[in-house]
Amino acid sequence: MDPAQVAESVSHVSWNGVFAQLGVVAVLVWYLWYTTSVSFPRMQTSHDTKTQAIIVKHDDTIREIVEKFDKTIRDERSERRTDLTQLAKDLKCPHLQEGNNKR
Repeated sequence: MDPAQVAESVSHVSWNGVFAQLGVVAVLVWYLWYTTSVSFPRMQTSHDTKTQAIIVKHDDTIREIVEKFDKTIRDERSERRTDLTQLAKDLKCPHLQEGNNKR
């Protein structure tokens, strides 16, 4: 093609169409950049913060439950030991007396 034919074919190109297509591509590139570089990291940071708060709250709740359970079990064992000792005294059972109860 000689330069005159190239110039003629270029003059028939709709530059509005070219700019419109480039604009669409530019918007798509910007959207992809924004979601991967800005939006997703923000969402991940927010998610991590919320997840960490849930984990801390869960750990505190479990610790509190275990402490209450442990105290309840100790109190119940003590009460049962007292009941058993009193029963042994009432029945005058020598191998259940307080000194012989090794459990």
